[in-house]
Amino acid sequence: MKSSRTTVVVLTRLAALASASMEASVEFVRLRLLRTMMRKSLTAVRTLLKKTTVLLGVTTPCRYRNVWVIAGRRSA
Repeated sequence: MKSSRTTVVVLTRLAALASASMEASVEFVRLRLLRTMMRKSLTAVRTLLKKTTVLLGVTTPCRYRNVWVIAGRRSA
């Protein structure tokens, strides 16, 4: 992982989705996403983000390596 700033941006956006009732779920997803970002490819991160948006029922965009990822779709 080249940039810790990118990690902070993505994790901050995930954390912003949390409500009191699903705090534990978001924490689990946050840790899993962090692990994936450090060890896997962009494709793996996009797949996890897609699953995350489905799990949390949201389509909030997350920025990763200068790419917007919205429910698995990539746009410039």
